[in-house]
Amino acid sequence: MNIAKRIFIILIIQTAVLLSIIAIRQWTLNTGDIITLKTTPIDPRSLFSGDYVILNYEINAIPVSKDLIANKDLITNKDLNTSKDLIDSIKANETVYVVLVPKGQYWVAESIQMNRPEVSKPKIVIKGQVESKTADKIFVNYGIENYFIPEGEGKTLERPKPKEVITVKVAVDRFGNAAIAGVFVNDKEIYKEKLF
Repeated sequence: MNIAKRIFIILIIQTAVLLSIIAIRQWTLNTGDIITLKTTPIDPRSLFSGDYVILNYEINAIPVSKDLIANKDLITNKDLNTSKDLIDSIKANETVYVVLVPKGQYWVAESIQMNRPEVSKPKIVIKGQVESKTADKIFVNYGIENYFIPEGEGKTLERPKPKEVITVKVAVDRFGNAAIAGVFVNDKEIYKEKLF
């Protein structure tokens, strides 16, 4: 095979991978259940991508308590009898599933599990990756922690005025994948995610 054919095949593969990533994200936005998460943003800057906001959600730091393991049916591994056992069994970079339930206007973590559970409405399962853990908390990333915004507009979200509440609408599909659908300040939509 000559060099031109090899380059062409590599370009086709790269294009297919990129298009599949975009298609999966768009599918999540179009078919996912929309939930509202409270957040505290920070505004760093990327030299290559411009302004973006790091979004810290309450569900990023999951406190492990008896409440999270009280319902033994929710825990796939029946040998986990204490919160210490649960924390010890979960490793960094491991995929986990967090069951979310609505509590008032926002969604909160009900349990964390190593296998995707079947839940009924209004509960939703979101897939994440363990970033780190402490003696009483598990820190999970869901792929919705960075949000790129137009150049120069980061300060709007970085330093909210007193009494401004920043929330994020997140689409969660049936596989647990999440995508940011919109960013709100005091229930007013500031940014709406739309790929197409």
